[in-house]
Amino acid sequence: MRRNLVFICLLCLQLFLAGLFAAPTVAGALSGLPWHGQLPYDSTLGQVSDPAYPVHPVIWRSYEAFSDFYGPLWYEKHVHPESRFILNKMYDALLAGVLPATVSLGTPSIGKDQVSIAVKLHGQGQDESTLSVVWVLGSGGRWMIGSISSR
Repeated sequence: MRRNLVFICLLCLQLFLAGLFAAPTVAGALSGLPWHGQLPYDSTLGQVSDPAYPVHPVIWRSYEAFSDFYGPLWYEKHVHPESRFILNKMYDALLAGVLPATVSLGTPSIGKDQVSIAVKLHGQGQDESTLSVVWVLGSGGRWMIGSISSR
């Protein structure tokens, strides 16, 4: 009886590991597992967004933008043209000191033509910064940063 139980456990482990290593990425392997849960609650972000199951394209855009290197091209790629001047004046020092950063995101608040999301940046040598970022639809249907505020 005990030998059968050990055999069944080894067979299940082997099937699990075969499925895990068959996926090209860890995220692909984890998304293939049969369970779904929620990521933890953060005191500054609220419910943390799951990057494997994004509820809105802004989640991927946020990871892309705040993991990117900071400079003039950053504004062209990620910030709405009408907001570039003021965001540069207000957040230049902060963004220059923290980007590229490791990013944690809260659950987005989705409106008709804008999306607000809490972003925690763990940067290079600077303490973490938490921002509220509002994304708006730019030309061509691309989501772009419309405003940033400190939390």
